[in-house]
Amino acid sequence: MKLGIKKVHENEWLVHIGYASIRLDRFSVELLNITLEHLVALEHGQTHSTLTSYIKLGCRIRELDDAGVQLLVRCAAWITKIY
Repeated sequence: MKLGIKKVHENEWLVHIGYASIRLDRFSVELLNITLEHLVALEHGQTHSTLTSYIKLGCRIRELDDAGVQLLVRCAAWITKIY
């Protein structure tokens, strides 16, 4: 499967996975990166530390500005409402 990432604007990325493409913000790209790191490690038979990934995620959240944190909280609230 082919994977490609192209920067479109300051906070917008075009991600190609196989034949699909989607526009993502920087934070979503970082979440995708963490997920892919897990998959690659598991594919090679390695154990992958979930704690390390959560620490990375926390560091990325700290980098967000106020509007980004507000958007993250809104999205999390919306997702938990669905599930």
